[in-house]
Amino acid sequence: MLRRLILIAVFAAAALAQPPKLTPPPPAGPQVKTYSLPADKLQKAIDYSDARNRAHFVGVGYSLLVLVTLLAWKVGPKYRDWAEIASPRWRIAQAFIFGSLLTLTVDLLDLPVSLYLQKLALQYEQSVQSWVSWFRDWALGELVGCILTGFLLWILYGVMRKSPRRWWFYFWLASIPIVVFLIFISPVVIDPLFNKYEPLEARQPLLVGQIARVSRPWRARYSGGSDVPDECQREGQHAECVCVGHRRVQACGGVGYHHAQDEHAADSLRLRT
Repeated sequence: MLRRLILIAVFAAAALAQPPKLTPPPPAGPQVKTYSLPADKLQKAIDYSDARNRAHFVGVGYSLLVLVTLLAWKVGPKYRDWAEIASPRWRIAQAFIFGSLLTLTVDLLDLPVSLYLQKLALQYEQSVQSWVSWFRDWALGELVGCILTGFLLWILYGVMRKSPRRWWFYFWLASIPIVVFLIFISPVVIDPLFNKYEPLEARQPLLVGQIARVSRPWRARYSGGSDVPDECQREGQHAECVCVGHRRVQACGGVGYHHAQDEHAADSLRLRT
């Protein structure tokens, strides 16, 4: 009997020791509702994502098949022989000839995948770049790729001839300053080949104020750096950035900057508020 009374007292004390459950107060003001795309646009976005994913995996398999085929047909040794015949004495010319031939061969065989991805971007309204502009950018990319590939191959083969056993280490050391140099020179030399930079108000003066209003809730504030135009840094203002199509537009202090792969398509931009 005494044990039963002790157990009852212990359970009663434990129940009284538990804090009461407090119900949270109702939220003040209107509740924030989540944004959702309209049904047609949501389905369009899902279809585009599925198509891109399928194209990605098919493209990876196709690229591997291209490389295996080139190895099986011994395309590399043939290009090497052609480069040695074309320039028997100049090693650098051999590297550029071999690198250009190999780069163009691989990229031309991979061109159907790139064309399909561009077709998807146009079909689902993810790009406004025309086919003429796209092929121009592709050709410029091939030219830049051939130059860089030839230069790197010239260094690689030179290091391999000097040190057959430790060439991988010395080439890694040589690649570090090259990569750093390309990082700094790319925005100045390479990027202007594919993008045109000019004040936005020179082409679309009405867009400057509209972009500033639309982008204000999601604007990215910068305190300095290369992403902020010089006018903003001098005036101590913040840059407001927004992406329109495949463009990145900056507006600050009444001055906007855009860079587009298709300058003619910039005239068709309209920002609705």
